[in-house]
Amino acid sequence: EFVKTHMKNSIIIDARSPEYYNKSHVKGAINLPYDKKWNEESVLEELMKGKKNYNGNKLVPIIIYCAKGCNAGNKLYHKLNKLGFYNTMHAEGNLLSLQ
Repeated sequence: EFVKTHMKNSIIIDARSPEYYNKSHVKGAINLPYDKKWNEESVLEELMKGKKNYNGNKLVPIIIYCAKGCNAGNKLYHKLNKLGFYNTMHAEGNLLSLQ
């Protein structure tokens, strides 16, 4: 319920590979595959491409997901935290079912 409530005001990130993202994803989600080498600049660039009204604020609420039983979301969560994106949450389970 927490995730459903906060999805409207958050950036949603799909941590799965582009292949899985292209098959299905949460509407409006941005694909940041966990296994790509991300730095602050590349993450900000992807967020700005994916969200037209995104202003580059690293403290914007971010919800990260992957598929049920997948660890990609947790890995990306830790990567983003190391890059200074501290207002992030890893939604365990399958957000695809919330649509």
